[in-house]
Amino acid sequence: MTMNLLEVPEGRDAVIRRIESGKALLLRLNELGLFEGSKLTVLRNKQGPVILRIFGSTLALGRGQADKIEVE
Repeated sequence: MTMNLLEVPEGRDAVIRRIESGKALLLRLNELGLFEGSKLTVLRNKQGPVILRIFGSTLALGRGQADKIEVE
């Protein structure tokens, strides 16, 4: 079942399936390790930025950016 990153409950793992964005944002997200097939854990997703754990690092994404990331 696919959903966007904003719909993933805190503490859950997800795998990125698609990122719908312009080239500039896609490049930035790719540099942060967010690309198709990446596995991540959502640490916080209630208010403010979405906090992720990916490749052993903690990362904060704005809600608008997180909305463009489709996961399962």
